[in-house]
Amino acid sequence: MEKIHPNALASVEFQLNWQSQVAAHVDCYFAPKVNFWRDFMPVALQTALMDKSRGDTVTVSLRHDNIIPIYAQQNIFTL
Repeated sequence: MEKIHPNALASVEFQLNWQSQVAAHVDCYFAPKVNFWRDFMPVALQTALMDKSRGDTVTVSLRHDNIIPIYAQQNIFTL
């Protein structure tokens, strides 16, 4: 069975569990072609997924600023 590696393509189901002031929430997303070389994701999540096989599950706790980086002008590029 193939395992996830830095150059892999894989179908991944993401589930985000979070709490607001009024309710607990669960958001799910199925990504059919995750490219572990090209696609952006938090380092902790990518590290947790390495060497996993079909059917494996990982759980990673992330702060909101680990999911989407804080805006910084030096990260803006013109092509």
